[in-house]
Amino acid sequence: MLLVLRGWVADPVDADLPPATGVTVTGTLAPGESPALDVDLANNLMTSVDLGVLINAWDDDLYNAFIFATDESPQVSADSVAEVPPPTLANRDIDWGNLGYALQWWVFAAFAVYMYFRFLHQAAHEDDETSENTDTKHKVRA
Repeated sequence: MLLVLRGWVADPVDADLPPATGVTVTGTLAPGESPALDVDLANNLMTSVDLGVLINAWDDDLYNAFIFATDESPQVSADSVAEVPPPTLANRDIDWGNLGYALQWWVFAAFAVYMYFRFLHQAAHEDDETSENTDTKHKVRA
């Protein structure tokens, strides 16, 4: 089952059910929303599309998304049902805070790689110095 968000009503009495004959719905697919704070399933009232609550309340299989209805044919929603528009991606500017955070992690990763090779280099040279000191001690004794 794929849920369709047909609209919003201020008073639950104004909500209507779609006809049994079927309705063709056009809309935008969206993921489930954050958990609903006010849930009254006895009266079919929710403040958000909380799929976690609905999967436990209904016996049918539930698709992990829902549709924001933008058009329906035939038109069955009452005038009291206010359309809920799908979210838009109007702001396409660069989020400098996120970009700075990503850059910070790349600098940290580069520093970690640099330090790894520096420690390897240092450990290799300490081994060379240790072997040179051992050779020198043997030469002095001889």
